[in-house]
Amino acid sequence: MTLKAVRPFLFVLAPLLIALAAYYGYWRAEADAAASAVEAQLGTRPQMSGFPYRIAANLPAASLNRGGGALALALNAGRTEIDRGPLNGSLFVGTFTDIQADVSAPGLVPDMLAVTAPRAAGSLRVSAGQIARLSMIAQTASLTSPRWSGPLRVEGAELHFRETPNATAAAGPTPPGQAEARLAGTAHFDGDAVVALSLPIRINADAPLTSLPAWRSGGTVEIEGGTLSGADGEAFAGVDATLAPLPGGEMALAGTLTTDCPETAQWLLGGGPHPGAEYRRRRPAEFALTGTLSAPALRERPTPSGGLVRSQEPPCPDLRR
Repeated sequence: MTLKAVRPFLFVLAPLLIALAAYYGYWRAEADAAASAVEAQLGTRPQMSGFPYRIAANLPAASLNRGGGALALALNAGRTEIDRGPLNGSLFVGTFTDIQADVSAPGLVPDMLAVTAPRAAGSLRVSAGQIARLSMIAQTASLTSPRWSGPLRVEGAELHFRETPNATAAAGPTPPGQAEARLAGTAHFDGDAVVALSLPIRINADAPLTSLPAWRSGGTVEIEGGTLSGADGEAFAGVDATLAPLPGGEMALAGTLTTDCPETAQWLLGGGPHPGAEYRRRRPAEFALTGTLSAPALRERPTPSGGLVRSQEPPCPDLRR
């Protein structure tokens, strides 16, 4: 084949090779920047991979220690991978194994919380320096605290969070919302009680969130439309509540629990005797939620009559199953 015959192929291949070389140079620069950012946070430079579609930072182990005083986090994980797109530096996706996290917030709760999980996945989207969305999902997790005996096992644990900064002064007594979150999962309590929780949360403060001490000055946590369900997935209680910080690191609790299975709810939250077979009420009962987050109290409010009809109403869930 003569040079004249090869020349058309060169005209086609040359721009492609130049573009590929330029893209690889760009990818390499982005990967080096990502590796430096991970090293700055975790203290270990990762191995980079993923060319050409993604930038992946791989670590055999990861350790992160942040904060102190009002809020401290110690996080250790086994094999860790953090990915992002070469052309999208605002979205990060990670997978983690053998997670051990210790959270201490004496300005918020009085005791340390330890969380372990064999595997978890997460994503983080950043926009204009704010957390547009943070999600963490673990198939199984274990929570340990001096507040309860033994570990609390949670299946299908989910945490979703985003910042919604609002510097506008509130028109009423409630500060504007500065962040939103959602907690969900199926918790296995002492006594083999199994409860699925879904808690939409709004975090209020007079100014955008910058520190825990600043939030404690007038800030609140609002639970709006929370639900408690049995193992069958059918909700048996709804929760609307406000939590506010108290001196000494406790959280005051005030709100309403609405349930068509009042004896089951009292057994779960109030520590009363197990109701055995309970049937759903025609008209839900209302309870005032008071006390603190670690020691909630229930007080039933007067509601219209029209109670049990055992031959017509479905049974309440047995939370021990």
